[in-house]
Amino acid sequence: MSRDGLASVRQVWWDQVRLEPYLTTWRYVLLLEAVEQWNMCEAEEGGSGESQGGILVVQLEHLGNLIHTIPLIRALQDRFSAIPIHLLVGPWCADLARRIGGVEEVIVYAPRTLQLNRGDRRSCLSWGDELKFLRSLRMRRYRLLVSCGPGNLVDRLLIQAVRPGRWLGARKAGDIYPEWCAASPVRYDSRKWEAVRLLSLAGPGERPGRAAASLSFPLDEESRRFGRETAAAARKRVGPQAALVVIAPGAGWPGRVWPAEYYVELVSALEQVGAAVVLVGGRDTFRRAREIARRAPVALNLAARTTLVQAAGIIAAAEVFVGSDSGLLHVAAALGVSAVGLYGPIRPLQWALRGPAHLALYHPVSCGGCQSWHPRSRCRDDRACMRAISPAEVLAGVRELLDVRRRGRRPAAGD
Repeated sequence: MSRDGLASVRQVWWDQVRLEPYLTTWRYVLLLEAVEQWNMCEAEEGGSGESQGGILVVQLEHLGNLIHTIPLIRALQDRFSAIPIHLLVGPWCADLARRIGGVEEVIVYAPRTLQLNRGDRRSCLSWGDELKFLRSLRMRRYRLLVSCGPGNLVDRLLIQAVRPGRWLGARKAGDIYPEWCAASPVRYDSRKWEAVRLLSLAGPGERPGRAAASLSFPLDEESRRFGRETAAAARKRVGPQAALVVIAPGAGWPGRVWPAEYYVELVSALEQVGAAVVLVGGRDTFRRAREIARRAPVALNLAARTTLVQAAGIIAAAEVFVGSDSGLLHVAAALGVSAVGLYGPIRPLQWALRGPAHLALYHPVSCGGCQSWHPRSRCRDDRACMRAISPAEVLAGVRELLDVRRRGRRPAAGD
């Protein structure tokens, strides 16, 4: 891999590698070595040929990350209007990726790292099939590869396998990226709003502004109609004029989840002020949402019972959305729905919603530290940062946003 063996891997990716299963780490080390052998053989034979293909954008993270990548894709379309853009995503984002306009092809790839697949290995490839997949990417001769993530072993593997003419992405500590490709690295800065950080990858001279970095979510009329019908069903439990509050009680990492008993208290309080409530989320939210709905039966529970776009249709019909830092929170922002975001282990600087019609609730606490982006990491302090946000505070935030809405200030999509 380099002159100093695995030292550079340990230096740059130790926080990620130490949380992965031992065999998974070695799998990608060996895949990197196999791909490096391809590169050495091609170099001996006189090179790999000119890279005259299209642009490959790699975004293997989850829903919120892909939503923040859409402004970057628009900027690339404007800058390279005659060059086809392909988007490489995990199966967890394939449905949304296929709805993004201007993307010629969506390529689906499920790495075996838990950081990316979160324990869902149903679509992961065998060793041999993964090598074939990497070879198929190489044969496309991409002229430009854009890595959207902060950098990990899989990103490094894809750069080596694709061997693009040029690479754009975030550079972490250590000089570990290949010398044979023209690289334009941008320092990974978690203090920037994620959409702005990604938009800076569009190329030298790109000056991302708030308008250019606005979020969007492609939603069809059928899904919007489903949302309106669901809203009407929820209002039957309270009253026809009730404001609709959509709650997503889950998150991609357990340490970001607000306690279920707090949600029960919030739903009961919302009922007292005459609001209708719908619960949404994926499979990982099913048990928590069921418990909330059992203890606060006014809530209409549709968690794990809708597709992503149906859940988005429900959110689009809402007056206010409430949820932890998760994909559906960013769906709400992209659809122009006022939202109360609950932030704990991750500072809101990078992921908080923008605009006056959103609230980010955050109470930093002194704790042992955590790796809130990895499913194998565990909170050492019983989610103290999330428990610091009280139901009364969230209720006050919802009421404040409802008052803003009544005064006629609805956020534009992407605020």
